[in-house]
Amino acid sequence: MILWMMTKESATGRERKKDKILVWSGSESGPSASQPYQVAAAQQNNIQQAFRDMNTLASQEGVYRNIDWTAEAATDFWCPNIYTDPNFKIPDDTRSEIQRIFAAIEQVWSYPFPIFVGPGNYWRYLWIEVRCSDGELGKGSSDPENFCKDAAPNDGKCPNGQRPPANKTETLQAFSDPTGRYSRITFCNDFFKLHDLSVTVENGARSAKKTDLSEYDNTARVFLHELTHLDYFVGTDPTGKNDPKSNIPYIWDLQITINENGARVDRPCYGPEYCRILRNWVDPDPQDLGYYTQRNADSYAWFAMAKYVQSKIGQYPAQPRVGRKKPRYAPVNSKNGLEPQDAPANLSTTSLDNYQIGGDEDAAPLNFNFPGCGDRIY
Repeated sequence: MILWMMTKESATGRERKKDKILVWSGSESGPSASQPYQVAAAQQNNIQQAFRDMNTLASQEGVYRNIDWTAEAATDFWCPNIYTDPNFKIPDDTRSEIQRIFAAIEQVWSYPFPIFVGPGNYWRYLWIEVRCSDGELGKGSSDPENFCKDAAPNDGKCPNGQRPPANKTETLQAFSDPTGRYSRITFCNDFFKLHDLSVTVENGARSAKKTDLSEYDNTARVFLHELTHLDYFVGTDPTGKNDPKSNIPYIWDLQITINENGARVDRPCYGPEYCRILRNWVDPDPQDLGYYTQRNADSYAWFAMAKYVQSKIGQYPAQPRVGRKKPRYAPVNSKNGLEPQDAPANLSTTSLDNYQIGGDEDAAPLNFNFPGCGDRIY
């Protein structure tokens, strides 16, 4: 299946459609019926609903615009706000860049009617190709490198060659490729095991753990996460190649080293637990506050989820609390184990021991139920 979406700017003057998504059956050369992908109607419906739900998350007031940097969600996922020191807060330029990412995601929408534009036309650059893993290997597969790990047998490793954590599998929910002819998201089998946003929130709100954000993973969170990796659409490029006026850093899946169950382990920053532990890395230099959280995809997704769940259940989903847990070393890119490409030479390799999310008594056993591998492959 190939699903084509466009951005708001690509159809100036046309009516914006948030509730409709166009699914093409076609080849990689563009919309065509000559080489259809056989995709179950249920999968198409799941992706369509995930798209609409993603737009719901991104369109929230206080997300796509007017983020309240003193609110609990912001201080949980981006950076502490120290009222006693006006200089000890996330820098204004970093705030602006995070806000612009959400504004760009809010503007991703589906094209409301079929249209084919020939090769070379600028409209094509504004398409996002969405595919489903077919669980096959080799040429002709929708995931020929088996990054999803849906095809059997697989090597049991993450795309970066590492083994996943002992209690996790190497299978992905989705992965993105911003480097090809079109920006592409491939949804894996694990994506279709999740509920949509409304069902997830309804179930969570009735749960005894309704303030535990870990209970609310859903397909919209995955969709939003993947969009942050599509550099052209969200305007991320520290070199200014996409936009000379914008040097917003790339958004990766970061990896942290922490102490867990008496062992020192590496973990990808997925889920509210590890995103909050990542936030507990507090740089001693105020100008670098929020440096790592700004570069982690799931921090964007779970910030938006925290705001949405709070609006639905009437209280902030403060669990799971991670207390004073923090990365032992500076976080790295899970793709290659290196620091982000645009890291300044003077970036600190140590973190402060204060300004964490609570104290030791707040730390709860982690109930991590998210992928064990980073999915930014390209």
